[in-house]
Amino acid sequence: MSKIPEMRRIVAEEFPEQRDWIGKLIAPVNLFMEQVQINLSRGLTFQDNISCRFIEHTDYGAYPVDIAWNLRSKPAGAWIVYARELSGNHVNFTNAPYLDWEFTSNGSFRINAIPNLSSSASNPFLVKIIAITG
Repeated sequence: MSKIPEMRRIVAEEFPEQRDWIGKLIAPVNLFMEQVQINLSRGLTFQDNISCRFIEHTDYGAYPVDIAWNLRSKPAGAWIVYARELSGNHVNFTNAPYLDWEFTSNGSFRINAIPNLSSSASNPFLVKIIAITG
């Protein structure tokens, strides 16, 4: 991908014959160009720009877990982006945890299991999940 071109603002002085109406057009066009420039300069985020949901779940090892789904489209994919013991006594994973999930007929995001995560009532994990629609 090429670099974003330098943004140049449109100014009313460049259109002296249209001075009486051009200002109403220029203001929103300049604002739009500025926002596009900001967003295309590493300003895009999952949460603000992609149909997705960030889910924080405290995992005690008891499944299934149903989570209300509030987006218009059904989830198409989901993955764990963070898993850490709440006790603070972190041990490195020997096998990466992954998400066994489904979208239920009643419209819930269901976690069926998180294989390779040794959660229990005495050793819960904070798990952060990104679920995207498709």
